[in-house]
Amino acid sequence: MAITLCPVCRKRISSRAASCPHCHENVTGDDRELTARQRSQSRNKTNNLKMQLALAMTLLVICIGLMLLETSQGKGPPSPWYIGISLAASGWYVATRLRIFFANR
Repeated sequence: MAITLCPVCRKRISSRAASCPHCHENVTGDDRELTARQRSQSRNKTNNLKMQLALAMTLLVICIGLMLLETSQGKGPPSPWYIGISLAASGWYVATRLRIFFANR
């Protein structure tokens, strides 16, 4: 019995295992089928992260626009809520970019 990597989740499993104990995918079968399934799963994860990236950027742009609108109307400094949401969206954007970077490695 040898330890190999699951072709789908890339975690260590037994070479005799019929399915991965981590992701519960069937690991017996054609190597091309397993590789295609791994590519599909990786593509879906990347697409999900890209959607999160777009959402974080949209939230950031909206908050910056609202802050600029408030200051241009002479209402004083922008609301702390807009500043906080902008900072959270910036952090979310950076974290998602890092997740995309490490997912593609």
